[in-house]
Amino acid sequence: MKLFIKFICILAILGITVGILPIESIAVTKRRISVSGKIFMPEGMVAPAGGIYLSVNVSLKTDEGTTSNCSTSYIKEGEKSVEYEIAFNGDIESKCWVGYDYTIIGDKPDWAVDAGYYSIKGTTAQYGMRSYVDISSKKAANINMTLLKGKAISGRVTLPKGVVIPGEGVGFLVKLFSDNGTKDNAKDDYYTYDYLSSKYYKYFYTSEDGQISFDYKLTVPTEAKSGYRMEVSTSSPVEGLLIPYYYSPGGGTHNPAKASMIDVNKDKTSGMDMELKTGKQIKGFMITPGGEPAPKGGVAAKIKALSDNATPGETGDDITYECTSYIREGMDSSYFAIVVPDDPSYKYKVSYILYDYIPGYSDIGYYGVNGSVKSEGTASILSADEGTFIDLFLLKK
Repeated sequence: MKLFIKFICILAILGITVGILPIESIAVTKRRISVSGKIFMPEGMVAPAGGIYLSVNVSLKTDEGTTSNCSTSYIKEGEKSVEYEIAFNGDIESKCWVGYDYTIIGDKPDWAVDAGYYSIKGTTAQYGMRSYVDISSKKAANINMTLLKGKAISGRVTLPKGVVIPGEGVGFLVKLFSDNGTKDNAKDDYYTYDYLSSKYYKYFYTSEDGQISFDYKLTVPTEAKSGYRMEVSTSSPVEGLLIPYYYSPGGGTHNPAKASMIDVNKDKTSGMDMELKTGKQIKGFMITPGGEPAPKGGVAAKIKALSDNATPGETGDDITYECTSYIREGMDSSYFAIVVPDDPSYKYKVSYILYDYIPGYSDIGYYGVNGSVKSEGTASILSADEGTFIDLFLLKK
């Protein structure tokens, strides 16, 4: 009986104790968190006519992934700054960082770099150099940022005559990226890009003479030590068009090792024009193992042609050209065509990679003259001669 009473007393004490504990102490570490601060115009500047709309983003990284919370801020015309505050439910043990970009990209001032990140050393355009914000106290204040100034690089990209843009249109991606002199460290690099079909929502069609062009303008940080390399690619393949392509004086090059670095502090940065080129094709059929009918849902694969550019000891001038091929359910093959440079010194190894897991299929394979192989080391080497046509068999496991 005494033991029973003692047990009841212990339960009562535990019940009272639990009852008076704050809910926070027995819950997971989700809290109401706020991050606040100011966003400043560059020194000596005020917001232009119409003001500036910004998106302020707070990102949380946990073991479960990354989540983002954002708010819109507006620096009024003639003003030098705006306050912001973002409140959200989050884990106080999360890694947290803060950045900004422009809500209305088309109205972004020419002097403005696309985005910036909070850093204890000052706002940075380098994603890898951002500073984490301490949110353990549930309230992080004075997380201030200054809009970054840069220099615009602009020009015109022209497509070759005879290239036909499909009726649904195609987006062109103009990308500028730097190395900053540390080839093995990407943290100090700058990446700036302009997805033209997204930014302006333009679609480009062939004109009457079969030649079209479009203008671009990108603003980049001026601190890039190595300058910027410019690359043009497309949102989807265009028959006969050699992509990616790189800027160099005189129109451009397909060889990334021969691309010119644009120094925004020394070089002229307007009129950086490029003339895209056509190429030769490595084409053929992608065929199911043994010619069996493709399973339910079909088979989709990325087909790649990897070049060594006649310099086996160097990889800086190597590049992969690719396309997608899809074998419909019940069929045994599909056509593909990869556009590669019209350069006889280039040699290629062709491979496939399945987009989805298919039971019994090997998810990767390489072309061989006597049938596909599983090892790159035993793959056959091709040149893109006129009329290069191959059968690329998918492999069984």
